[in-house]
Amino acid sequence: MLLKVTLRPDLSEEEYRSRDAINQSYLKRVHTHGVAHAEADKNSKVQKSKALLIGSLYHCLTLEPDEVHSRYLRAPNVDRRTKYGKEVHAEFEQSSNGLEVVKGDDWDVAEAMSKSAFEIIKSRRDRPDVMYEIAFTGVAKVDYKWDGKLYSYPFNLKGKLDLLTTPWKSKKEQEIEILDLKSMASLSDSDVIASARGSCWGIQSAFYSDCVHKALGSMPKFTYVCSEKEEPNLSREFVVSPEMIERGRHNYLRSLVQVAEWSRNGKPKDYGYVGVTELNA
Repeated sequence: MLLKVTLRPDLSEEEYRSRDAINQSYLKRVHTHGVAHAEADKNSKVQKSKALLIGSLYHCLTLEPDEVHSRYLRAPNVDRRTKYGKEVHAEFEQSSNGLEVVKGDDWDVAEAMSKSAFEIIKSRRDRPDVMYEIAFTGVAKVDYKWDGKLYSYPFNLKGKLDLLTTPWKSKKEQEIEILDLKSMASLSDSDVIASARGSCWGIQSAFYSDCVHKALGSMPKFTYVCSEKEEPNLSREFVVSPEMIERGRHNYLRSLVQVAEWSRNGKPKDYGYVGVTELNA
């Protein structure tokens, strides 16, 4: 049960990251691996992989182009397999002043993807009511039955929407839309479906939709704009079906129950599953 959700355009990136609350990434990890892994991920300080770095630059180029050069730095084109190239790159990283250093080839890929995605989202960007990288915070509780007993457990929630459109004041009947950018290896139907299932897009879609519904009083349309990393770096638009939202809602609620039961029993962060499970794959 969502008790309260508030859109937070005032929330800085630092404040958002430091806020102790459950987000869609956490719920996905609980669904696929369990609470212990989700807790480990939440406390991890592992550096971004190449794929995540390209993806985050792609987001910034598309949604916040004015912020790109305050967050990212394009590395010089040198052959890092050579001693000279390694030295040049190491010296460049040391002088980066905390900015994310991106290789030139990776920067070109992110830029090509961004130009392609922009052709799809530009009609939304021109609307006066659009919001980018908008954070939300909220409070929820889950009521559930475990071993025949009823329990209730509270949660703090948070999330960040890539793009949100709300009805124009002159067009109240216009629908709300959440738009999320995804960077992918390719846009074949089979690859998109595999990514949507494997990365639990349904959980993200349902969690975000329910939170926006609570904040604004209307169920939004949810759209993914996917851009491929391989040439010709095309982009496609995918609208999430009501059935996918329903499955995602079922899965994220189950994840919340798992977290509630894990927390209620005071399991330590290094808790692992015990016992033997029969495998019949």
